[in-house]
Amino acid sequence: MQNAIWFDVHSASFAAAFLMWFIYFLEIKKKIPSIIFFFLAITAKENIALLTFLTAFVFFVKQRTKLLSFFMIASIAYLLFIFFIFFPQIMHVKYLYAAQNGTINSLNPLDLFKSSENLQVYLYSLLSFGFLPLLSPLSLLPALGDLATYFMFGSNLPAAQGLFGHYRITLTPFLIWGTILTIGRFKRLNKWYIGLYLIISTMLVQFVLHLPLSYLTKQWFWTQPQAVKSINIMINNDLPRNASVVSQNNITPHIAHRDKIYALYPEQRAFNNASFCGQKTCDWFSWYGSPQFLIVDISSSWDARHLLIDRIPYIKGLQNLEKAGIIKKYKQVGTTILYKVRENPDNYQ
Repeated sequence: MQNAIWFDVHSASFAAAFLMWFIYFLEIKKKIPSIIFFFLAITAKENIALLTFLTAFVFFVKQRTKLLSFFMIASIAYLLFIFFIFFPQIMHVKYLYAAQNGTINSLNPLDLFKSSENLQVYLYSLLSFGFLPLLSPLSLLPALGDLATYFMFGSNLPAAQGLFGHYRITLTPFLIWGTILTIGRFKRLNKWYIGLYLIISTMLVQFVLHLPLSYLTKQWFWTQPQAVKSINIMINNDLPRNASVVSQNNITPHIAHRDKIYALYPEQRAFNNASFCGQKTCDWFSWYGSPQFLIVDISSSWDARHLLIDRIPYIKGLQNLEKAGIIKKYKQVGTTILYKVRENPDNYQ
């Protein structure tokens, strides 16, 4: 959860929150709220219906109610719609986490444990909860299904394999749930020293892996980067107050009070004649609408969390937009640059 919040705003983060409430209302047997959070969860991200199915199945093993049957049937129906109608027929795109040749036949259960990076996910995730979820194995079924989404279906997507990043956030509700069930199930575990044991376990993981919560003990975390000062100077002195603006990811919060803000999204674009970058595929950008200005900061303080791509291709992309005449430098304060936008890069041929 910390990595997801530190790294990026992502639909999986919202899905994890909705899943927590879904589980909670199933536990206390509140029908209407559980239905509301069921639909919020499955529509937050395309693979979450698999997790709501497995969650409802865990409850169904014990309760066998019509409502749980509904959740399981609706989850399967939604999954079929997403993967057999929405992506191929409506969006006309290939699913990002699909197996290499796009078929279920190629899936290998051993992919769940095939790399040391994947094994670390199991070790450190469970260690954060003192391995207590292992004593409620049925509740871990949705967690295993969640990992299967990325380790089996998305085995060819390197960024989704390890412990870090936003992909692991949906483990959160299931590991918390398993821990609570375990403590409630065994009287001997419902003691003060188990609380102390859990605190020690999670703090150990914090500092061994240098997770975001441990940053609170680092001096650099409390030091404002020099680039932030130049960003604020540019916004206050040079960026017209009523102008529409396309903005670098980590600058957007500084201008959130404006009406027309557009996201700057890095990409690579193929051109028939791209003399400005010397090759057919160039670092490039995309944005929506017709903003008047572009504001960026190229300080070495920023990385992919702030730029949505590594810094070097980010700078090359800006240079390519300048050479192509898409943008023209208007002002610069330190490492912060304000460009006038001449046209939308999506229209460039």
